[in-house]
Amino acid sequence: MLIHRVSQGECVSSIAKQYGLRDWQAIYHDPANQALRARRPNPNLLYPGDIVRIPDKTAKLTDQPVGQPFTFKVKGRRIHLRLLVEEFDGTAVAGRAYHLEVGTEVFAGRTGGDGLVEHEIAVDADAGELTVWLDDEQQNALYWPLRIGFLDPHDEPPGAQERLNNLGLDNLADGATDERSQAAIKAFQRQHGLAESGDLDAATKDRARVVYGF
Repeated sequence: MLIHRVSQGECVSSIAKQYGLRDWQAIYHDPANQALRARRPNPNLLYPGDIVRIPDKTAKLTDQPVGQPFTFKVKGRRIHLRLLVEEFDGTAVAGRAYHLEVGTEVFAGRTGGDGLVEHEIAVDADAGELTVWLDDEQQNALYWPLRIGFLDPHDEPPGAQERLNNLGLDNLADGATDERSQAAIKAFQRQHGLAESGDLDAATKDRARVVYGF
């Protein structure tokens, strides 16, 4: 069994592909990773330094006739990318044309009634771009560069700050609490009826998780 130390941007699915395992559940649900599951209940939200134990591969045997060629096909695994596009007040940006680029893949369509953009992408995709047009003439647009897989768990300081950033409250998502970060934290606490301490206490982190969705 190998030991893998998580780097920024990794999730269990990308780690599984790195080690040649098609099914991420073979890693995540291995008994050796019980502590990881307890600490990280979402396999898509790992934190740098987390330890993931990689089980040994098992061989698959199949009977085939000799003396003739035979082709084996392995279907590549894909993951779901879900993006929710909202106004600053939480109103969904619904029914708007969008253009999404992830790696070499390009997707287009319209946001759902709830502002949702959803597509299957490659397991190891780590960057992309999303453009959403606010008018039918496609003159006014919102644009986001995407860092796929880089969101940290909500109970880690950077993870809570990253959620505030994505909710429109600009701050330094590095775990530090400078004046700008404190102002963003206080604004979030004020919006949600929490004590305006400017600190990322447990109540603030948990509320950020609930509002953000995970």
